[in-house]
Amino acid sequence: MNLKKGLSYLAVGFLFTLVNINITMNNQTVNLMPEFVGWILLALAFVPMGKYTLFKDVLHWIPIVLAVYYAFAYLFAFVMPNVSFGWLGLIALILELVYFFRLFDCLESVARDYAFELVPRIHTLKILYIVCLVGVIVLMLLSLTVYSFGIFPILLVVDSLAFLVVAVVICVTLFQLRKAVPDGGAEPPAGNSWGDGISPEL
Repeated sequence: MNLKKGLSYLAVGFLFTLVNINITMNNQTVNLMPEFVGWILLALAFVPMGKYTLFKDVLHWIPIVLAVYYAFAYLFAFVMPNVSFGWLGLIALILELVYFFRLFDCLESVARDYAFELVPRIHTLKILYIVCLVGVIVLMLLSLTVYSFGIFPILLVVDSLAFLVVAVVICVTLFQLRKAVPDGGAEPPAGNSWGDGISPEL
């Protein structure tokens, strides 16, 4: 287990899934921080996180699936930039929802062992992020099924702004959690009870 390395992958990977830096060349927009790179980094975090991802295989295969999907979407955009992936995009968001729900459980466990003061914040961020992500999913579903939805753009902007604020705080928290872990990923202080009552989960 190399916990510090795993948290580094999570923090940087999350940034790549959050930030878009676009440049335009020859009427073609290129994202310098493609989302699929972020999902590759999130997939790479699975093994270094060691016991904290035990019995949580979805934290490995979901990032791999999403990395393939977003890489395909990224490359396809150069050929047909105006094509929307519609229902595939909705399925991708649902997978993201499952992934982040399980990931926050892992982060809470890490915080209990190394930075207990961050546990309440991570728990709150989990709730807020999941609510925002569900909001995006619902709005996308409505956009795919309802064609006369006047306030849709306003709701989308509000939810996106809330999503962005929460995501920025999550990034900061990830780097703080990484800083709290000793170099070399030393075992947590005696008396911490990560393993108490653990049971296999998907």
